[in-house]
Amino acid sequence: MLRTIILISSILLIFSIIEIGYKIYFNKKPDIVADLEIEQKNENEKFITAQLLSSSLNRVYNLFEFNLAKNRTDKKNESSSIDFLDYLTDLLNELEIKILSIKPKSSINMGKNIYNPYEINIKASYDKFGKLILNLEKSLRLIEIGQINLNNGLERIRASNKEEQLQTQDISLIISTITLN
Repeated sequence: MLRTIILISSILLIFSIIEIGYKIYFNKKPDIVADLEIEQKNENEKFITAQLLSSSLNRVYNLFEFNLAKNRTDKKNESSSIDFLDYLTDLLNELEIKILSIKPKSSINMGKNIYNPYEINIKASYDKFGKLILNLEKSLRLIEIGQINLNNGLERIRASNKEEQLQTQDISLIISTITLN
């Protein structure tokens, strides 16, 4: 009987020593790994933030490079109007928007910036008009939409016989390209 008690006590003592050793030795590694995972997550967030800032700063840099003129007599002030009209007509044709008229107006100096306004009359559906506005926003040119007029009064609805005529709207826009000086 004494042997059995000594054997059971020895087994419990060995098992306890192994368990305590396991908890002391192996339990620290998961804490270290958990700490390293948290640190890695924080570093990854910083890296992603830095990437986003870098790409945003590149876009801002490109915007300034494309729209910044060295002085009022810079070539960008003159050639930007023709380039923008080419871009605008290509965009309108790509979106299958009917161009009724495009009238460039005289440039306006506001502070250090030069505004080149355009009066545009088009015939388009709401969907195509929305796509036009989105594409103008994506442009590298700084563009200000000064005015939007939708000509869709009751007279127009009464006068149209076909549903297809109601799908497109007569839209007048006044937009300006901005050149920074």
